[in-house]
Amino acid sequence: VLEGMPSSTPDKPIVSTTQLELSFALVETGSLQPTISQSQIYLNNLGEPTEWTGTTNAPARITFSGAGPITGATNVRAINSVVNDTITFTNDSPISIRSLFSVLTFKMNPSAANVANRVRLRLSFRLGGSLVGNTIALNNGSYGYVANSNVVQTISISLIDFGLTSLSIVDNLFIENVNTANAVYNYYMGDVKLQ
Repeated sequence: VLEGMPSSTPDKPIVSTTQLELSFALVETGSLQPTISQSQIYLNNLGEPTEWTGTTNAPARITFSGAGPITGATNVRAINSVVNDTITFTNDSPISIRSLFSVLTFKMNPSAANVANRVRLRLSFRLGGSLVGNTIALNNGSYGYVANSNVVQTISISLIDFGLTSLSIVDNLFIENVNTANAVYNYYMGDVKLQ
């Protein structure tokens, strides 16, 4: 934990190159508890203003209303999802993402039937459909993800990995299936949020 200097206009402490920033919390003057910013991207398929609105280009294979193994969430369910199937979560207005948040977290429960080295997702943030920063590949083994485990896993990806800065403005999270060798991908996803 890096502590900042008390001030009427506090700044985040400087993170050295040997450290990894996971989150930032502001403790207001006179308070003992931090204020932690959070934006629920997807939890119960409520859309705006509570959550970002989810859409897919493959409604026969990806649904937003199914019950599933991720407790407390209406799960996104992918059944036999193929290459180029996408999910887009769109916020009602653009946000300055790194000035508010530092980590994207979500829960995944992949099927044990997935061929681990052939299924993967690409995640990116966008503004008006244009890429902002970098694309992240969620492959078997990356970010602690096991693609054929049939176990709920929490995935946390630093926004630094996305190449986002405090000036980055985004309005959606874009997730694309990039399977190889004609593999299909089966999974549940839920509790997607920025912290």
